[in-house]
Amino acid sequence: KWRIKINVNKCSVALFSKRLTHLCSEVPPLKIFGATIPRVNEVKYLGVILDRKLAYRSHISKAVCRANHRLRQLYPILTKSSSININLALKIYKTLLRPIITYAAPAWGYAAKTHISKLQVFQNKVLRIITKLPWVTAIEILHEKIGIATFRYHVRKIANKFY
Repeated sequence: KWRIKINVNKCSVALFSKRLTHLCSEVPPLKIFGATIPRVNEVKYLGVILDRKLAYRSHISKAVCRANHRLRQLYPILTKSSSININLALKIYKTLLRPIITYAAPAWGYAAKTHISKLQVFQNKVLRIITKLPWVTAIEILHEKIGIATFRYHVRKIANKFY
């Protein structure tokens, strides 16, 4: 009716369930125009990687990888030898790094603590670079000195604003 042609090569099937994985074999294969659509364990939708159990493990891991890549690019500006102001370095973090790790946070904001802790570790690393404090500095002192909330609190604040 709308004369839309579906590209079968770009289609995939993902089954989301908290159950065991053997249920995937019970679901019959999906066919469009005679072509069997492949089953996948992960699917990317609007930049968010959705895995089979909606744990967001791979999405968070990729976000940390992208943020680390960006941090390596910014490291000469933020390093201990640079004379950048702490407030300016904090703005760089908030505008160039934090959006990478908080993308679509309302969707995955209540992921497992182990996954969220990866993002907290990244934030701690950046804050230590910005403040030029030693690695043995307690996280509470680090956050208090710079005036930034923990990552979990920030993500919950974003989710509450969204909803």
